[in-house]
Amino acid sequence: MKRYVLRLAAGNPADTVRMYTVEPGKKLSGTWNIGSQYDLTVYGPNGFVRYFKGSISTDAAALSVRTRYGEGDHGTVELRITNIGTSKASVMVLDAYTGDRDSRLLWPGETLEDDNRLDRFHGWYDLIVKVSEDPTFEYRLAGHVETGDDSRIRRSAAW
Repeated sequence: MKRYVLRLAAGNPADTVRMYTVEPGKKLSGTWNIGSQYDLTVYGPNGFVRYFKGSISTDAAALSVRTRYGEGDHGTVELRITNIGTSKASVMVLDAYTGDRDSRLLWPGETLEDDNRLDRFHGWYDLIVKVSEDPTFEYRLAGHVETGDDSRIRRSAAW
């Protein structure tokens, strides 16, 4: 049975690093003591990393950010962002590899769906999600989509 080891670190140095083992499709939960802001980082296999930063104030952005992998060719990563808050959110998604930006206004309950082809970067991705109304909000999603082909790594600034 396939299992993944995840390492979770909080931005607060007083919090200890936590290690989890999880099977595909399963969920984990945990509790942290935070003040008015959160800062959590999850590291997994093959370059998988997720950064979650934001605020818990009443005017903070509240987004559900999910990814799903597609295996065709060099892979795709589907990004699905839903505004689960009660206020509008001007969402900007930055592709850190290409510099491309996609900005959309999401009203409460609205969803942005975007498929990112990873041909140019051999299955690697690095996406940053920000909200202009909440400067504390920043989610970063990076990793590699396994397609069965040999993986490549970046050797220089040019592919």
